[in-house]
Amino acid sequence: MVDAIISELKIRDQELHGKTIKTIYIGGGTPSVLTQGQLESLIETVSAHYQLSADLEITFEGNPDDLDRKYLQLLHEVGITRLSIGVQSFDESELKWMNRNHSASESRLILDLLENEFDYDYSADLIFGIPISEPDRWYRNLEIITQYRVPHLSCYNLTVEPGTALHHLVSKGKSKTTNDRVSSDLFLGTSNYLERQAYEHYEVSNFAKDGKYSLHNTGYWFGNSYLGVGPGAHSYNGKKRAWNITSNAQYLEALGKSKLNQEVEELTAIDRFNEGIMTGLRTQWGVSMEVFSDKAELYLAEAYCDDGLANIIENRLILTAKGRLQCDNLSSQLFREEE
Repeated sequence: MVDAIISELKIRDQELHGKTIKTIYIGGGTPSVLTQGQLESLIETVSAHYQLSADLEITFEGNPDDLDRKYLQLLHEVGITRLSIGVQSFDESELKWMNRNHSASESRLILDLLENEFDYDYSADLIFGIPISEPDRWYRNLEIITQYRVPHLSCYNLTVEPGTALHHLVSKGKSKTTNDRVSSDLFLGTSNYLERQAYEHYEVSNFAKDGKYSLHNTGYWFGNSYLGVGPGAHSYNGKKRAWNITSNAQYLEALGKSKLNQEVEELTAIDRFNEGIMTGLRTQWGVSMEVFSDKAELYLAEAYCDDGLANIIENRLILTAKGRLQCDNLSSQLFREEE
């Protein structure tokens, strides 16, 4: 698989020709199975075939049970600058319900190491809206995580995705879901709590201290080009979107012949406009009022402000915390339709 990914990186090196790579994200699946040599080969291939920024951010995604002092040192030696840790919860019953392999004590151990022994920029993921829990358990999770100097937090509302084990249980009546009212209260409560702890709520699900935003994810929200390699990886160049075959076997077969197995979607101007609205309104930077070209769009944007869902600041439409609760709905109302 590593050889195939290296081959893909080489084959596609002209797709970002002339662009400076500012971030690399090593995630999806379990990248912690990679050895030091394999990681070095991947990073060296990118370095040899792409133009890299002097202050390159390289993020590595891992779960607490995948990481220890030795592996953290290994990651430091190969050039990883940022970690994304899937903590999810400090409550053992919640971790068991989510079928997580790690324990709360393993999360604490990793956070202690990052706090006291390593100089990584890092982020921790937490999940709220777990049906078996009352709100006080969630706020206990926030209380624990903020005892550490975590520079970045991602707080996700648990969603029931089709095809998942949870979706199957819910459809069979074997599991309940958290109602929208409780989820909304938790979202607003989380925003208020973390802002009091000096976190900036800069995107719907993301919070940062001292401007420690995820540069990689911010690139998505700003509509920057990106190249995704590996099975199922997505890419975007501003005009089209491409995604690799998800099957490992078919991916390996294609790259064994130095070919790509992917689908490509050409984006229309209206597609790009709608995506810009959808991603921009997720962030604290919002979207420029200059993109709205007719009276109906301007009227709707102003109506959001009248309803306390948005503000216009320096000629940019920016959702309030109340508006972010309805982000997808508010964005879709501003979408344009193909003629």
